[in-house]
Amino acid sequence: YQRRVRGKRANLFKWEGGNDWRNNETISWDQPSPFAPSIGNHRWFKFYENGINSQARNRIILPSFGNWICRNWNKKRFNSERLTTFKIWILSQSQNLDGSRGPPTRHMLWHHIC
Repeated sequence: YQRRVRGKRANLFKWEGGNDWRNNETISWDQPSPFAPSIGNHRWFKFYENGINSQARNRIILPSFGNWICRNWNKKRFNSERLTTFKIWILSQSQNLDGSRGPPTRHMLWHHIC
């Protein structure tokens, strides 16, 4: 989740084992290591698996998810710290039969305006 904070790109939510709702000034496109804790709990995993990764459902779910993010972020922030817009990006990487991996690709899944 990204937006501009004081002119810099910011990663809004650091998912290291859950949502701590802190503003993070640095963005990394690298795969987290270890990867599993970056997902959060089983509910977030199911949300990613059944909602966001499903082309048929993500256009139904993402507007409500975006509204939820805006509401929770903005309820304790004022003026320039309030969230007005953000993008959700998906990074995917194919794994070949020989175990090697292809290059990661970025895909903007959703652009939300609060």
